Amino acid sequence: MRPSTHLVFGTATAAVAASVLAVELPYYAIAATGLQIVLLGTWLTLVVRAARAANSQR
Repeated sequence: MRPSTHLVFGTATAAVAASVLAVELPYYAIAATGLQIVLLGTWLTLVVRAARAANSQR
C-alpha cells in the first residue's frame, strides 16, 4: 500500500473527529462516530490486503 493512502485516511479521520467537537447538531456525533468506524474499518481492510499481497509475492 502506498504511503499516500495512509495520509488520506488519517486526514479524513482527523477531520471527522474535529467536526464532532465543532458541530452542534442533534445526533451528529453519533453519525460522525459511525463514519469514523467505517473509515477505520476500510483502512484496516486495505492494509491487511496489501500485507497479504506482499507476503504472497515473497
